[in-house]
Amino acid sequence: MNKKSLNIALCLLSICIGRSQPTEHQNSSIARVGTLYISEQEFLERYELLPWQYRNRANNIEESKLVFLYSLVAEKVLAQEALARHIDWDSMYQQAVAGIKKMLARDQLYREEISGKIKVSKEEVQKAIIDAKRQLFLSFLYFEDSTDAAFVKKQLKNCKQFNRFQIDTTMAVLQDTATLFWGEAEAPIEHAAFRLKKGECSPVVKASTGFYILHVEEDLPNTFYVSMQAHVLFERVEMKLRLRKEKERLDEYLLDILKTKIGFSLPRPFKILAKTLTEVWKDECPASEKMITDSLLEILNTQCHSILQDSMVVVGSSWWSVEDVLSRLRGKIFKIDPSRTTGIAAQLNNHIRILVGQELLAEEALSRKLDDRWSVSRELDMWRQQILAKYEEMDVLRNVQVSDQDVFQYLSETNPKMHYPRVQIRELHTKDVRSMEQALEEVRAGASLESVIRKRSSDTVTAQNGGLSEKFTINTRPPLGMLAWKMHVGECQGPLKLKDEYIYIELLNKELPAHVTDSVFTSSMQTTALAARRLKQKKTLDIFIAKSAQQHGFDIYADRLKMLKVSPVPMMTYRILGFGGRMFAAPFVTRQVDWIEVENPEKIPLP
Repeated sequence: MNKKSLNIALCLLSICIGRSQPTEHQNSSIARVGTLYISEQEFLERYELLPWQYRNRANNIEESKLVFLYSLVAEKVLAQEALARHIDWDSMYQQAVAGIKKMLARDQLYREEISGKIKVSKEEVQKAIIDAKRQLFLSFLYFEDSTDAAFVKKQLKNCKQFNRFQIDTTMAVLQDTATLFWGEAEAPIEHAAFRLKKGECSPVVKASTGFYILHVEEDLPNTFYVSMQAHVLFERVEMKLRLRKEKERLDEYLLDILKTKIGFSLPRPFKILAKTLTEVWKDECPASEKMITDSLLEILNTQCHSILQDSMVVVGSSWWSVEDVLSRLRGKIFKIDPSRTTGIAAQLNNHIRILVGQELLAEEALSRKLDDRWSVSRELDMWRQQILAKYEEMDVLRNVQVSDQDVFQYLSETNPKMHYPRVQIRELHTKDVRSMEQALEEVRAGASLESVIRKRSSDTVTAQNGGLSEKFTINTRPPLGMLAWKMHVGECQGPLKLKDEYIYIELLNKELPAHVTDSVFTSSMQTTALAARRLKQKKTLDIFIAKSAQQHGFDIYADRLKMLKVSPVPMMTYRILGFGGRMFAAPFVTRQVDWIEVENPEKIPLP
């Protein structure tokens, strides 16, 4: 869409399209497309994902908003066309929506059971800020056994002698130093350490990995937190406290909710898959990280072909085949670490454990009908419409085919000086199929094609010269030029029905332009055909959207669009989901605006 078209469109918005003012029911909408409305909230959420060039320039903001809104209108148009064709009945579509519904419902479960039940008081934050402004240099003793820790603490009567205290070498104890910043260690360790003054020792502190006795050597200001503005520091500390409380609540909830649910891997397929992964990565560098990519999935599917449909994981009341597990492992990271005795198997088990846990939590969320919550339904509707639009778009594009003439037309526009190969043929013309059959019977009986043409050709010119054509470039006389080029010398083709006659041809000669080989020309034509098809697909899609938009009708509320404040900073953001996992923060919108420039779409036939 060029600058002039956009400027005209912006002017027309307030005059023409904008004349349809939103009703009270549509107060939060900035456009209507058929029976669908585009809300300000959806516009803003999805606009933020766009990495469009020059969006950050102030004079481009209104143009960017308009381009985006027209693209969003195109999506809604395609979605409604898909619904009219009942694409929502398609099993692949339903599977895609079901996957997103599970993630959104699971996320809602997290909000209701974890984050929604956490409260952080102002007093807690202010107390934590005091600790955050300190930086402690510690000496510590670490024990695996609580009895050893208690015994040493009882012997350690004078904290001033902490660093000179002699430890029995028969004990499993580690003596070391560390710098402690608030928010970076386990909560029990921090709580004990920040209660101490310089030179003091802590009681035995229980942490997740063992037991500690702490001694404060130095107590200094933490310049990172001290330098923050008060409100920024408050927000940062509050967020850290909230995350810690969420983690504690999460551990409690998972222990309670998952203890009654079923989820496990079957040994045989698990061992085979772990062995296959290990073999695939056997030559990789130690400490490197490998991702399960699409190309690797193809290899794994091939190597595990015999067990792909075998049950591998039982999860709740259902099961996953090896193929299901592989598809779910897409994007997962494995670390190549030969020093670990369990190697890939342990990491595979951990990935599957997380996937099973997420699936069970999603089932719990759906059983509670959390997908019916307004916030979840609204987000799911956006995803449904985007998926429907993509299905419809792919269907339109898939049905577009290019002829040889389309390819030559594309070449004439992009490379007008191109030189084409030439061919020479012998051709027989008849007015009807019966005459053609009689002529070919004579050829099969032993008569030469030349003599038959002289006797039976309905074209006087070819009849006189025995059907011998002049040499002609393959971009002329469609479709005979390209058909002959694809033949071998001496090969015959036909009969072909062209307009009101039938043609039978024999290839006599083919020659390439100077300095061009057959393989180079063939490769060039294949590349050109792909480019020509993409161009034709785009034009077809533009016409299709324009026709559909005209049929469904759409209104853009220009005054609301103009008042809408957007960020000039483009970003590709992901949403971190509760209980692990991530997805796009909102469905991505494909730039699609050229359909606006299609004039009189109702009069243009689709290819």
